[in-house]
Amino acid sequence: MTQLTNRKPRDFTLLFGGIGSLLLLLLTTLQPQDIQFNQKASNTSSLKKPATNEVSDNPFGGIETSEWCVEPAEPPIPYDRCKFDSIMFRFGVYGGLTNALHFILKGSIWAMQEDVCFYVTGNGDQGVSKLAYREAPEETINPFLERYFEPIGLPKSSDKVQNAAKSGKVFEPNYRQIQFHEYGKRSGGLQKEDCPDRHKNCNIENLDLWNKENIWLKKHVMRRLLRILPERRTEACSRLNQHGLDEKFIAMSVRGGDKAIEYKLESSMQPYIDEAEKAIKSHFNGRAPTVFVAKIKHWTLQETDDHYNKFLTELIAMASATYWIGVATTNVSLFVYFMRAYE
Repeated sequence: MTQLTNRKPRDFTLLFGGIGSLLLLLLTTLQPQDIQFNQKASNTSSLKKPATNEVSDNPFGGIETSEWCVEPAEPPIPYDRCKFDSIMFRFGVYGGLTNALHFILKGSIWAMQEDVCFYVTGNGDQGVSKLAYREAPEETINPFLERYFEPIGLPKSSDKVQNAAKSGKVFEPNYRQIQFHEYGKRSGGLQKEDCPDRHKNCNIENLDLWNKENIWLKKHVMRRLLRILPERRTEACSRLNQHGLDEKFIAMSVRGGDKAIEYKLESSMQPYIDEAEKAIKSHFNGRAPTVFVAKIKHWTLQETDDHYNKFLTELIAMASATYWIGVATTNVSLFVYFMRAYE
């Protein structure tokens, strides 16, 4: 494993084997620009941006005092403060929960950079998102996201949204367009370490954010955009506190279910155990800490609050852990990465 000189043991590593092998994602508190991807095959390309600062451990005073278990430090987005309100961006709720939220996160950054208002709608093949759709006799859940998060974007009933809709000036970009806007022709696949797009500086004028590093900006906007409802947050963090997470701990994200269709998933826990043993030596002075295991699986349409409450609990645990081990074949890993500390 490649190491930076004069650095603490690496906090974030993505291991690639052959196609279909288990991909492990290891995070602690390393800054985003220190990310390095190592491939077991030959001709490895590093994706690390050179850094000179020392890695600093974030203090941990127990799960109920961690960032995602307390009231947000940042204010919410002022959604009605947009210069061009005669046109509108619209974002649907597509795919699984973290896929939908990641889509909304990147899309809303684009909208705010253009100083354009936006709103979120739960549309889809059945008129609502797959997350919200229920077959009779169950009732469809609409709106869905507002069961778990504070409202995102302008209300659909607002005058600005209605006027834009009447004038036919509502634009709904798809994910490929959002990616192309950010990365251009380099919008697909992994980027090399010297790719300027990954860590370019960006502005959001109406939030008074200037020359902010790209990954920092996503982490910041996420905290102001995706705000877990206080009652959901309290429930999730109380459940975690019952697990005794009052000291630094390891979190594992074990993927199963639907992704087996796309990838041959590793059925053995041995790779997780191997990486945990490394973490214990490098970050816990050889003493085994508490290990929180999040079992990520595919949910049926009939599963609702119990499962999403559990999922929020797992997201908070993975975002708060001193050391995280997870699979990279899921949007969950990318989403948790943005939830984790700035540094």
